Amino acid sequence: SCGEIDQLERLAREVLRSFPGDIPSRNNLSLAQFQSGRVKLAVETAMAVIADQPENVHALSNLVRYTLAQGRPEESEHW
Repeated sequence: SCGEIDQLERLAREVLRSFPGDIPSRNNLSLAQFQSGRVKLAVETAMAVIADQPENVHALSNLVRYTLAQGRPEESEHW
């Protein structure tokens, strides 16, 4: 639900204020951004995680999810 997504984003941002490099919180933030319709921002957040951890399975799977949801399956094969 919308309230849960907002809460997920709030909690992720709270953790990131104290621990800016916290990868799980960054992945959660990306997912919350996507679920609230901010696809471009969600992709940017996931890509920032990949820049720091190229093999991060959560960020990679988020990127696959985002491209598939946008109807771009050929792009998802990249991840």
